[in-house]
Amino acid sequence: MIQNNKQILGVILAGGLSKRMKGENKFFKKINNKTIIEHIIIKASQQVTKLIINANIVEKKIQQYNLPIIKDSLSGFFGPLAGILAAMEYANKKKIKWFKYNK
Repeated sequence: MIQNNKQILGVILAGGLSKRMKGENKFFKKINNKTIIEHIIIKASQQVTKLIINANIVEKKIQQYNLPIIKDSLSGFFGPLAGILAAMEYANKKKIKWFKYNK
């Protein structure tokens, strides 16, 4: 649970080509009748003041969680660091208080 008034941004890195999953997005696999992304959202929401999803796909399955979805700012598939960069750019644009980013 958040104990202070600082804004803390959390990002779920939901990208990837899912090569090992034969193209199926692993976040939609179920554990105990909930998708993996649902488990992550429940836990992460208790630890951050704002939560976003980084994904390069736009599926209704992801949109149903009513969280901002940001795409990588770099074209191509550069892995999780590209998702972290996109989250940092989002935080800078939204003026998240604890965050400072200079390009």
